[in-house]
Amino acid sequence: MCSEEFIEKISRAINRYNMYRDKEANAKLIFASRNKIIIEFSGSFCYSCGFYDWIDDLRYELIDELNLDIKISSIDEIKLGVYSVVYTLS
Repeated sequence: MCSEEFIEKISRAINRYNMYRDKEANAKLIFASRNKIIIEFSGSFCYSCGFYDWIDDLRYELIDELNLDIKISSIDEIKLGVYSVVYTLS
């Protein structure tokens, strides 16, 4: 079980991400534990800018907020324009 403070930090990182990128990409928390965070991304993205950069941008927001080493574990397309991303924490 995650602490309320842990979830609040994740939410702050997501809110910061969405504040600057919401027109092209939107992140939503799906699941969080002490070693894994699952985020759903949706939007038109800017594929020419580098799709993975959109996913990695949130990783940096999470690193800043949680002060943990975070890696992208998997990216799965749920449907056109919607992706599930698993971040692992250590």
